[in-house]
Amino acid sequence: MFETDDADFDGEEPRAKKRFPAVERGPDFDRIVELERRPIPDPRSAYAAELAAWLTRRLRSVPNPYPLPPGGNMFPTQALAIKEVMERGRLTAPIRVGGGKMLLGYLLFLVTNAKRPLYLLPKSMEKETRHEVLRYSADWGRGKLPASRVTFVSYEKLSNPSAAGKVVVANGKTTVLKLGLLDRLRPDVIYADEGHKLGNAGAIGARRVDAYLKACLELGRDCLFIPASGSLFRESLNQAAHVVWWSLREGSPFPHSSWEEKMAWAGALDEKQGWATRTEFGALLDLLSAEELRRYDAETDPDDRRAIVCSSIGQRFLETPGVVGSQDGPLGIPLSIEPEYVEREDPGIERAVAEMIDGDHASGRPKWSLPDGTLVIDSLALSRHRYTFNLGFYQVQDPPPPQDYRDASQAWAKAARDRLKRNKLRIDSEANLKKAIAEGHFKDLAEVLDRWDAAQRAYTAETGHREPPSKAVWFSDEVVEEVRRWLDREGTGIVWVGYIPLGKRLSERLGLPYFGAGKLDAAGRHVSEMRRGERAVCSISACGTGTNLQHFHSKGLWLGSPSEQPLGRCHRPGQPDERVQNWVYLPGLVQLERYWRKWESAAKFADPMTKQAQKLVCAAGSMPSLRDAEDERGLGNRRWQPTKKTVDDDE
Repeated sequence: MFETDDADFDGEEPRAKKRFPAVERGPDFDRIVELERRPIPDPRSAYAAELAAWLTRRLRSVPNPYPLPPGGNMFPTQALAIKEVMERGRLTAPIRVGGGKMLLGYLLFLVTNAKRPLYLLPKSMEKETRHEVLRYSADWGRGKLPASRVTFVSYEKLSNPSAAGKVVVANGKTTVLKLGLLDRLRPDVIYADEGHKLGNAGAIGARRVDAYLKACLELGRDCLFIPASGSLFRESLNQAAHVVWWSLREGSPFPHSSWEEKMAWAGALDEKQGWATRTEFGALLDLLSAEELRRYDAETDPDDRRAIVCSSIGQRFLETPGVVGSQDGPLGIPLSIEPEYVEREDPGIERAVAEMIDGDHASGRPKWSLPDGTLVIDSLALSRHRYTFNLGFYQVQDPPPPQDYRDASQAWAKAARDRLKRNKLRIDSEANLKKAIAEGHFKDLAEVLDRWDAAQRAYTAETGHREPPSKAVWFSDEVVEEVRRWLDREGTGIVWVGYIPLGKRLSERLGLPYFGAGKLDAAGRHVSEMRRGERAVCSISACGTGTNLQHFHSKGLWLGSPSEQPLGRCHRPGQPDERVQNWVYLPGLVQLERYWRKWESAAKFADPMTKQAQKLVCAAGSMPSLRDAEDERGLGNRRWQPTKKTVDDDE
């Protein structure tokens, strides 16, 4: 990852160099240029509506199973996707939230005559999807595909060690192959609902899917892989390129065979860039039309230029045979996102944040440390802790680990933090520092890291945990009182949280059900069983995908960062209320920074790549800009309230 020249090496740290100055024409590029293109299938066309009506009549078992518009037919996008897979034998389905991906999965198994259909999905969606597929098997296909023939596997189970294949050597001689989960199931059609969950190509689940599909090719077995998600493209091309390749293979409009070419494309197009220097567009400009080139040349802002190139690549993606998605404008139901400021500030939070950053000379507590003395390694960790401190808690290890573990941890934390402050490479995180050490740089840190790794291995062997479990230490209930005030004001709504301790705290103090792991509350009730208008606390990670909550609520308070998928739980076709209202809780600048990072990714990457109007971008509201917030109180301060009404303690 890090290239060096001996002449540039000063005995301690090498200089960073551009690995990919510009995108060049390579084997993948030439393949992509020569790919067939066809007009983007239009779900709003009369043809799509007629196709949906015809396929509905052919496939459904009962006269009108669901009140789906128009006239009880399947959605036009579903019909176009079915037609594509029947004609092309392949499909990638970037279909938006509320586009009917669950029913589509069952119908695709039906029309492809799948012998061993496999439905991949998040674990939190498994219960409700099984229930829905049971209903689909009665309502569609005239019994040709019973629900019992569909195998459901969660992404979490796919990544479990038990799902791996093993080679066992018996008596030092005999080799026995134990098949992995996918090899045992031998699916011939894999439908990956919320397929963006496979977006990390290096993650265990993605590697197992890749290995299975490669094995099918080598053995001459057919396996159709169909990813479906409205969020395939979020921040990086690398979150989707390999998923599209599994589906379309040589028909993919993205590079795959050349790692250098793939990374060069990502370096030019991605919304986020880490330590690497951004790649110039180079040959990508050859893919632009004359009109796109004219707009590109007329534009001076680098981000807007990148959006033009991303839009061109997204257009090419949707024109690729085998790709059917949503190209809808903003949903007709109004969506608003407003700031929710703290009205009754607890000065203890401001003090806790300052002591974490600046230390406490009276107690001898160093800078960048938690109240229990744990050092904060890098700016990413500091940002995470600032986030939870603003909510009134921090997390510590419980039970405390052995002293040698703590010593090794602290030694590595101190050494890593010092080096991150003063290295000539653009290394800004602990993960990149570890990669640099593995590549032979910073040899003076190798022994410290080895000691820390050894301590973790010893702790794992003794306890089964690589790191001690954590617990939340609360020092302020400011957020609890602010949520209480919001609920009293609005009457009802969902409080969305990004941290388990926060969800449990709100549930305990306010008497609200908290729907966490498995989308279940403490009584085992599923989130889809909420009563209309019932107040509730929902985990963003557990409940933010797959579940239709439109009939329960149209108001939400976000104690985490809203994004396309979670917002789509309530803001979707069929919402009975006239508008969907959201508030983002802003106790500190770090919360606002995260919001605008999500917005930038949606506006400058996801929107142009998918041609789907992103909810964050289309929402109305008065969220303060980062510049306004910094001008008001300064970057180092926790609070800013440019429009806040003063509230007296006696009120």
